[in-house]
Amino acid sequence: MKLTIYFVLLTLSLPSFANEDIYDSRKIPADLKKDAHAVFRLDEGVFEIQAVDKATYRVKQIITILNKKADHFAEVVVGYDKLIKVKSLNAVAFDEKGNQINKWKKNDFEDYSNISGSSLYEDNRVLYADLKQKDYPYTIEIEYELQFKYLYTIPDWYVIPGFHVAVEKSVYTISYTEDTSPRYNLKNTTIEPVKTVEKDITYLHWEFTNVNAEKPEIFSKGILAITPAIILSPTKFSFEGYAGDMSSWDGFARWQHSLNKGLNDLSAETRNEIKSLTDGLASEKEKVKAVYQYVQNRSRYVSVQLGIGGFQPFSASTVHNTGYGDCKGLTFYTQSLLEAIGINSYYSWIYAGEENQGLNPDFPTNKFNHVILFVPLENDTVWLECTSQKLPAGFLGSFTSDRYALVMTGEKADLIRTPTFRDGTNKVELKATLTLDMSGNADIEVSSHHLGLGTEYYSIDRYANENHNNQDKWVRRFIPLSDLQIKEFEFSEIKGDLPEVAFNSKVFARNVAKKVGDKYLLNPSLLNYETRRFKKEPDRKTNIDFPYDYIMEYELDIILPKGYKINNQLEDAEFKNQFGVFSTQYITTDDGINCKRIFKPNTGEYPADQIEDLWAFFDNIKQMENQRLMISKEE
Repeated sequence: MKLTIYFVLLTLSLPSFANEDIYDSRKIPADLKKDAHAVFRLDEGVFEIQAVDKATYRVKQIITILNKKADHFAEVVVGYDKLIKVKSLNAVAFDEKGNQINKWKKNDFEDYSNISGSSLYEDNRVLYADLKQKDYPYTIEIEYELQFKYLYTIPDWYVIPGFHVAVEKSVYTISYTEDTSPRYNLKNTTIEPVKTVEKDITYLHWEFTNVNAEKPEIFSKGILAITPAIILSPTKFSFEGYAGDMSSWDGFARWQHSLNKGLNDLSAETRNEIKSLTDGLASEKEKVKAVYQYVQNRSRYVSVQLGIGGFQPFSASTVHNTGYGDCKGLTFYTQSLLEAIGINSYYSWIYAGEENQGLNPDFPTNKFNHVILFVPLENDTVWLECTSQKLPAGFLGSFTSDRYALVMTGEKADLIRTPTFRDGTNKVELKATLTLDMSGNADIEVSSHHLGLGTEYYSIDRYANENHNNQDKWVRRFIPLSDLQIKEFEFSEIKGDLPEVAFNSKVFARNVAKKVGDKYLLNPSLLNYETRRFKKEPDRKTNIDFPYDYIMEYELDIILPKGYKINNQLEDAEFKNQFGVFSTQYITTDDGINCKRIFKPNTGEYPADQIEDLWAFFDNIKQMENQRLMISKEE
């Protein structure tokens, strides 16, 4: 009966025009093609919950690819593992008029392991097929059915799958029995589902039609911030025999507590070692730092994505004896070591990465992909990123800072926001001495100092320990001169309460001063630009996400060849608005000129109607950076 109902729903969800028209790209309404690289003629999902540990997910997509920029939609990837079975999979390609070109069955798809480079245990695999055609437009149809042996997650539904994508029809249906009732939260839409009940099975049915394509906007949080979406979560679930209740944040804590129970099995020898390591230290914070350093020195990160192992950490003794673990294992291990010396700390889930969309505190759902450790002390709070072998205790990079973490204290949980680290301590200081010769070439000494989140500038934190060839490539990106000869360079990391990296180099560059007639023109900003080049947007839709996390201080001493002088006077200037301050200063010296720039951004989120102020901010920076020194021989 359930399968029959599915096909009835699928038939009803098809567009009202004749079935063959759905494959004919000439039938797409003109307004849907505006700003679109692809049009989803039909995007349909049906998720059928059969039990707390069993579900079926059916997907049907008919996508017209208008140009090469949307070819990625024709690369079909369907993932599976021991808990997800691909029951059926097929695809068809059509030409512009809707004539069938090619057809693929499940056996035609290539089967690949999906193990990442840092993974130790992982059973993920993917079925892959490239459906791209050489002539545009073309249409592809994809259908597949997945069978889940768990109900830990329910696929969310995003109506617009990306920028420059229009949607003719998007349909999502959930079916469930009374004891498997899911929950949903609407995002960027007020469309409630149509609810029907048939023979003790409830159906929730959403439908969206004729959704125009969206264009990306500079300094935006991305498509997920504006697309209509249905966020779904189970209430009761089971994963490989571990039952849970996701209706509250405490339910998450109880479930994770059941997974972690009994795993703190450190030996008496290890406990005594940690006590001896920390006994002489004066404060709890110093003890936390010592334990964290101990973990960093003797362990390394590996990924584990294997059934319940994707959620359950290795035991503390396993991590200790092997010297490796994933975020779960290393965090639980560190927690166990701190417990051995009487310091409470708490296992915490978080969504890590740049595409963090935030959590709705009132809607418990699994939107986490990482684990860190929360250590509340009497006069301080320390967060530990246990997968890092370099970060100081208490510092979180942009990977996990400024967002909610689900801190689990036994069988209770609280959403606590991680620190922002935007208190003026994040800096990039760049100093250089440029000695110009009479041909416009220059010897240049460049040094930079990076503090806090400033160590993520140009990813210098990663390159400080890279091999020489990769560091050489980094230097050529960091010093943006086209004709560059690198004489020497050095990276050094400085231990402290904040991450800190220093860089020093000596280079030779040709034609840094451009000859015009009998004079030379030199841009004092040649080693560092803050100008952003972008097309202005007249009708801004999304809020402005101003991402700069550091203060930039730039100082350049220009030493002229003997017998040369500067013919013009560059004016000191400052521009300030809600987005920050940008200032320049020029001081004549005995042998040339000293140039200083300071960029102090005000990081944050701003209303869309302030976009003109943002353009003004960067227009003024551009004007200041475009100034040129005019250099000539003395008469």
